[in-house]
Amino acid sequence: MGNHITSRIVIGGVLPARLRSAFTDVVEEASGYISACPGNLYPEVDGNETLPDTPVFKLYSDETNGQFTDLETFCRHAGLSYTRHSEEAAAGGAEVSYWYPGMSEPRACPSDHNGTALYVPMAVAKQALAFLRDGEWYPAQHFLEQAVASFPDLPPFVVEAEVAQTWNTEQMRAAFEVIGFAAPCVSVRRRSDGVKGSLEFQDSSTGRVYHSFIETVY
Repeated sequence: MGNHITSRIVIGGVLPARLRSAFTDVVEEASGYISACPGNLYPEVDGNETLPDTPVFKLYSDETNGQFTDLETFCRHAGLSYTRHSEEAAAGGAEVSYWYPGMSEPRACPSDHNGTALYVPMAVAKQALAFLRDGEWYPAQHFLEQAVASFPDLPPFVVEAEVAQTWNTEQMRAAFEVIGFAAPCVSVRRRSDGVKGSLEFQDSSTGRVYHSFIETVY
């Protein structure tokens, strides 16, 4: 069982409307303190406290090994940029981890306790120095460029406007394959791309109406 380490994650980018509920679910599972959130994603906390409206989403928590494992995975799946600071990483010492679209994997760098200064590991500095002593300037430069963290500012966190879409039974069966049923929801696979998810439904005077498709993230 890992140690619980105080961490914070700051998120930016465009959250697709279809993933809004999944995002709030994975945030709630982190059991942290939301310190800032743009727009009306979380209009209130504890029923009466209004969150500051900021350009980015911020969450603090005591996470296992200092990582928001599920939330970070969700962000990469949804194309949301993030930086995460852990006061003490699993291997010892504080670190900052970051990811933005275009990166194949997140990158972690040693940092100070507050996450405001990033460090180059001593082993990297020694290797670069060895290159320089041997007169190998280009390898030393390349080595340091790979070691020094460089990432852009986070873009504003924006939730796409939700556009309501509904299906009658015939339309639903044309667009989705039903793979499970648990009223008032059905589990489905979208025929156009094979993506799994769920639909809610309700009965009306004109027949059953399906709505609110939510993609299964994991």
